Amino acid sequence: MICGDDRDSLQLFEQALKSIYNVILVASGEDCTNKVINDKKQGLTKYILC
Repeated sequence: MICGDDRDSLQLFEQALKSIYNVILVASGEDCTNKVINDKKQGLTKYILC
């Protein structure tokens, strides 16, 4: 998961990493936090790069 508010940077990271990792882009810190909490409740785990 890559969190950030700069769309260009998010897309750059996605392009660089998507061939190796499953990439999830999140536009804000609040969205990032909510996604992590919801995934944890569902028993899912992810590596987070913020």
